[in-house]
Amino acid sequence: MEHLITLSRDLGSVRLPRADARYKTYRLVWYSRRLVQTLIDRGIPPRKSGQDLRVPDVPDRLTSAYWRGVFDGDGCLSVQIKMRNPLTPEYRLSLAGSRPLLEGFQNWAIEVAGVRAQKIARARNSAEVANTYVFFMNGNRQIAALTSALYDGATRFLPRKYALHLALQEQNRRIRPSFHREYRSPRPRQP
Repeated sequence: MEHLITLSRDLGSVRLPRADARYKTYRLVWYSRRLVQTLIDRGIPPRKSGQDLRVPDVPDRLTSAYWRGVFDGDGCLSVQIKMRNPLTPEYRLSLAGSRPLLEGFQNWAIEVAGVRAQKIARARNSAEVANTYVFFMNGNRQIAALTSALYDGATRFLPRKYALHLALQEQNRRIRPSFHREYRSPRPRQP
């Protein structure tokens, strides 16, 4: 809920999130034609789920922030501890969205983090009419390179995903000293 309060403050609103007991979630609702029109103008339509959403035209200096927002909203970063090697947890990264959106994310990830192309597959629970796909990534070094591109230098992020990013970075520093030789550092952000 903390990230919803931060969003509300960033937008200059006094609204606070409300609990939705039916879904056991929190909601933050605004009624603003101006905000809706601004989002539409930027290529983000209402009720985006299930649409063949494409990457909106985002200025270069904001692309990391854009993809971080997409990932924090519709992505998953998880960690699994395997019995065969409990000191080196394995991380998994996934992102749900339309195929064109995920292809845009993958192209950005390849460009800024130097990762390999990944599998993009139709989501198992996606209805035939829905265009929901999932981008999957395995490999701690690749995921560390991608999360660095997403989170390094960021001031706004989902704390639980950021904490996993930091844990993975620390693990790679401790266990995989060759990390920086294998993947180039993300390109520097534009001021």
